[in-house]
Amino acid sequence: MKTLYINTATRKTTIALFDGNQVVAEQRWPAEHNESEKLQPAVQQLLTKQKLAPDDIGQLMVCVGPGGFTSVRVGVSAMNTWAFVNKIPVAQVSVFDLYPTNESVIIVSANSNEAWVKLPGKDPQWVHQEQLQLPPKFSYGGILNADWERILDKLGGRFLELHEALPDVGALSFREQIVKPWYYKDANITWSAKHKPPASSQL
Repeated sequence: MKTLYINTATRKTTIALFDGNQVVAEQRWPAEHNESEKLQPAVQQLLTKQKLAPDDIGQLMVCVGPGGFTSVRVGVSAMNTWAFVNKIPVAQVSVFDLYPTNESVIIVSANSNEAWVKLPGKDPQWVHQEQLQLPPKFSYGGILNADWERILDKLGGRFLELHEALPDVGALSFREQIVKPWYYKDANITWSAKHKPPASSQL
């Protein structure tokens, strides 16, 4: 079974092709806010190099976020369209699934004051830096801007160089569905409110 994976939610856009559980081709490039122009040609090039046609893809995987509105929407919309037109199943992962660790704090910063934070063994939560409660000593990683790195260092954190992984095909549930994007922030989130990720993002 051939599986195509797309992630436009992180700092590097990733496309990958799996044969069963094995990665047979992968391409990554720095996201430059032009994924709507680059994504489709890159996927076609990837398939051509593997001597495959779009019809050879039997299932899809997509990273739903959290991420910026435009970047997440490009990848999720592309996969929803592909899945609907070709009547094939799709599975979703979150950014937190790409940093598999139960021992560190994983943070996806949206701006200098707000971020999604996942503590070991807990669901991600949207927090303002003033709400952040962490132990005196902890390790952290994820997708952070410089402001958040300074905040975490002052709180006693130790930065871990965590590398973004590809999803585990065998661990995911594929089904015909419309995948919902997980944006950094929507109209229901304020910095003073506690908010859990959408149900569709809790895998």
